Amino acid sequence: MNLKSLSASALFLAAIGIYVQIADGNLPGYPVVAPGVIVLLVAAALTAFLPFRWSPVAAVLAAAFMIIGLFGAGQAIRLIEVRAVGDTVGLWLQMIMVVAAGALAVLAIARPAGPRPAAETADR
Repeated sequence: MNLKSLSASALFLAAIGIYVQIADGNLPGYPVVAPGVIVLLVAAALTAFLPFRWSPVAAVLAAAFMIIGLFGAGQAIRLIEVRAVGDTVGLWLQMIMVVAAGALAVLAIARPAGPRPAAETADR
């Protein structure tokens, strides 16, 4: 697996984290199709399927959006103040995967372009 694929997979897992929070039922009025899920899945698809070198920028932007949203909405306290286990576990899964996706996307962008050594291409 390459860095782009790993980043896209992490975004997908972050979307699952949102549904873990919803399934817990501690978030009344939360929409079934959460906006965060749409952002994460669209970014995952763009990162994974666009053949461009800069497509992981979508993952970086989605990660930044989710992290800023967590703190901007005052929801970061839910990471340490456990009201419902499913809610906290889902939020931790979401945030760990969002940070991982952003970091992997930055590494994918920073990787030099051009032909790769034979040792790297043999792993595919």
